[in-house]
Amino acid sequence: MVTIFLFGLFIISLGILSFDVCLDQYSQAQERHGTAEDRIQRLEAQVDEKNAELVRLNQRLKMNEEHNTRLSSTVDKLLSESNERLQVHLKERMHALEEKNALTQELEKTRKIMEEQQCEKAEIVKELSKARLEIDNVKRQMLQQEIAFNIQQTDALTR
Repeated sequence: MVTIFLFGLFIISLGILSFDVCLDQYSQAQERHGTAEDRIQRLEAQVDEKNAELVRLNQRLKMNEEHNTRLSSTVDKLLSESNERLQVHLKERMHALEEKNALTQELEKTRKIMEEQQCEKAEIVKELSKARLEIDNVKRQMLQQEIAFNIQQTDALTR
């Protein structure tokens, strides 16, 4: 419709041209118009193709985002589990270290008590040796006194 209107305007503006020339120009205009329509159809097809590609890319992007979200969730879960295991291991190690320190302190106390008792034992052994010497001296003195007493009695009896 638009082409006919344009054609009419064209004929009116070129009133002096012959009908054949006008018809020839009309054919050329229609051919150009057909070529333009073909070009428009090709461009529309390209736009449709690009839109379809854009839809596919958006779908792929959405899938990638969902996949990244799942991966992130999995990584967070694994990190959390690993952290929990590390915390348990750390608590076990700290408890073992505290127990070791307590045992070390107890061992030091026991060693100190043992050293004190060995010193006491050495003093007791010294005192025991002194007491034995004194006992031996007392026994000797008693024996000497008994011998002297026996001698006195024998002298008194023999006189």
